[in-house]
Amino acid sequence: MKVIALRGISNSGKTSTSRKLAEILISNGASYKIYPKKIQKYLKGELLPMAQGMWPNGDFIMECSFKGKEIGLATAGDWWKDVIDILYFWSKQGKDLIVLCCRSKGFAVSGIKKEKDYVFVRMEKLKAGEDWPAYCSAKANEIFKKYIL
Repeated sequence: MKVIALRGISNSGKTSTSRKLAEILISNGASYKIYPKKIQKYLKGELLPMAQGMWPNGDFIMECSFKGKEIGLATAGDWWKDVIDILYFWSKQGKDLIVLCCRSKGFAVSGIKKEKDYVFVRMEKLKAGEDWPAYCSAKANEIFKKYIL
C-alpha cells in the first residue's frame, strides 16, 4: 500500500487538487463511488454514495478502481483523527493506494510517517493573482502520472 499525502496549510489547494485528481481518474475510466465528507459515518457504513456525476460541496471521500488498483481518496485533512481513522480503515481493506490531505504538521503527519511507503506532496499557498486552477491541475496531473499510471 502506498500513501500519498497532500500536505500544506489551510487554503493551499489540497482539496482542489484532490478533486482534480478524482476528475482525472473518472475521465480515464475509473469506476468510483463518492461520499460527502462525514468520515465517522462513512467508517461505520452509514453513508450511501452520491449519484454518479454529483459532487459534495467542499470535502469528499472517493473509492475507485483504476487499472487493477483499488484507490481511496479523502480530503479530510483538518482533523487529524479523521486522517488516521480512514488511513487505518483503508489499510485493513487492502487499498493499493491511498491519497489523503493533511495539514503541514501534527498528529496526521506523524501517523502517515508510520506507513512503510508514503510520499508527501507539498502544497504551497499561492499569492493573489496567481493561477490557482492551473496550479491544482498541474499537481493533480503530476500525482496521476507519477504514482497512479
